[in-house]
Amino acid sequence: MKKLFTITSLLLVILVGNISAQEKVNNLYIGVAPIGSSKVNFSKDGNSIGKFTYNSYFGASVSYEHQFNGVVTLSELSFAKAKLDEYDNLSQNILIFNPEDFDDLNVFSFMQYGGKTIFPKKRVQLPIFIGVGADYLWGDPLHNLNFTVGVKARLKFYFNSKIGIFIGGGGKYGFGSRSIKSNSYSKKNASIGEAIFYGEGGFMITI
Repeated sequence: MKKLFTITSLLLVILVGNISAQEKVNNLYIGVAPIGSSKVNFSKDGNSIGKFTYNSYFGASVSYEHQFNGVVTLSELSFAKAKLDEYDNLSQNILIFNPEDFDDLNVFSFMQYGGKTIFPKKRVQLPIFIGVGADYLWGDPLHNLNFTVGVKARLKFYFNSKIGIFIGGGGKYGFGSRSIKSNSYSKKNASIGEAIFYGEGGFMITI
């Protein structure tokens, strides 16, 4: 019993103990997102005309975090790829997209986040972010730049004051427009809505 108490106490010290007295910390993250999904919706005049669902999601990211007394900013570059899983033609028999031409989805993204860290200066930390940015969607019939808003959270564990790992997840919503053609009208602008949800993990280095 005494041995179990000693081990438990040591684990608690490791988990909640301070890692640094620094007020200012900069971290470099390298991460992967092995799970996720994306949904893209085309609409015109407020009515949906085509929905695309992409699964088998995989992404990678590089991000830079600056933290000062628990207030945190995060700049992130990422790339993700997903396979087309389902397409719903909601255009009332108006042929706008040819399914034979569809490709898998590639997403190139830049996001700028701000937020707050729970348990700053502890070995285990939980930063929560909200941000804005842009996604470029590539893969027929998508070749579009979307403006995006997003949220994410990362649970971080420091092995020491310089190296650690993280797991987390987030979601983004993007919106844009493009010209489309159909067999009943010439080029018209359609609105594009993009929703992405993902889980991620990786390692971090304090610099």
